[in-house]
Amino acid sequence: MLAAPEGLSLDPGSILQFTNSGAELHSKLEKLTQVTQQAEDLVYEVACELPTWRAQFRREMSCRSLGTLTQMSAEMEIQFQSKTQFLETEDGDQIQVYWLPAAKRFEQRHGMEIVAGNTMIICNPNMAFAEVSQYSSEWPEFYLGFGINVVLWNYRGYGRSTGTPSPTNNRNDAELVFQWAR
Repeated sequence: MLAAPEGLSLDPGSILQFTNSGAELHSKLEKLTQVTQQAEDLVYEVACELPTWRAQFRREMSCRSLGTLTQMSAEMEIQFQSKTQFLETEDGDQIQVYWLPAAKRFEQRHGMEIVAGNTMIICNPNMAFAEVSQYSSEWPEFYLGFGINVVLWNYRGYGRSTGTPSPTNNRNDAELVFQWAR
């Protein structure tokens, strides 16, 4: 008769307990296999999209040199026939706003004149300048092409806007830009 390894009993109760633990272990291994398969599927999905992400990154990062804020502002005014305004906040800071009129773009795209009345206010993503929109965003062109005016603006502390950004300041400044654009 074989002797049980140290710490293991071969009585029927222990064998039953080991069998139940084995079933529990099998269930956990099945779940681990499912999670592993899901992870492999996700890695495959990301790997398939990676060339697209790389191409977009290269396209956006291979644009001409951005230059100084003055240069970017001048390019924005030339490219979009925009007008730069500075709005004064209640506490005396200045918010830089670009007004991009749609009428010229719409006429170029569709061959007819319009009186553009609708306006889209585009808020920058975190830590971005309004001026960068001309290099990496299709949104201004999209709206302008459909006859919708566009307003781009710099948060406090960004571009040529003065002051310090904060959630409260951003909310108040967005409201100021909205009231101005109306």
